[in-house]
Amino acid sequence: MELRVITHPDFYDGEAEQINAMLKDGLGLIHIRKPKWTYDQIMSLLEEIHEFYHEHVVIHQMHDMGKEFGLAGVHLKSTERDRMNDEQLDEWLSQWKERGCKVSTAIHNMDEFDRFYSRFNLLTVSPVFESIMKPGYRSEIDWLRILKDRELSKVMAIGGVSVDTIRHIAKLNFGACGAMGAIWKEGIPFENYKKLKNICEQEVHSS
Repeated sequence: MELRVITHPDFYDGEAEQINAMLKDGLGLIHIRKPKWTYDQIMSLLEEIHEFYHEHVVIHQMHDMGKEFGLAGVHLKSTERDRMNDEQLDEWLSQWKERGCKVSTAIHNMDEFDRFYSRFNLLTVSPVFESIMKPGYRSEIDWLRILKDRELSKVMAIGGVSVDTIRHIAKLNFGACGAMGAIWKEGIPFENYKKLKNICEQEVHSS
């Protein structure tokens, strides 16, 4: 199972430095998700991430930066996706895939799972556990139960991913898990990342 890191949703002092350290250590992909940030703020963060790591960045907004910076992928918000008909969506997907860019989107039910699994490179489901950043926030869907017997190589589990829960996700053969609260809420982000990475590696060797 691949470990990915999602940026802090708001400002975090020294975030770019922590991101660079994780990428230098071998983090495969970092997701830049800053819902309230402006174009200039996102641009500034990308400029602080070393250029040779840009191919390990997925961006969740301002998709044109994916072309400008040569990023690894773009994430299409479900609200933006649902404003397109099938023809428009397929055209949007083709444009990015032709550039060698991976595309992901969030799903909220099994109908969307079946509809989008073959069309996107990655689907995200959340929260699979109680959110760390938003205590008390849980999904009405028991994702771990309903996805138990599904092919999950193209699915990333998000929400409540921590040193206490990550093994449960790994055992269900999710393709990836995305950590945010466990990275940024307390302690040193790079050290938190290393703890999660070590558990992921242990699971690979024990499987």
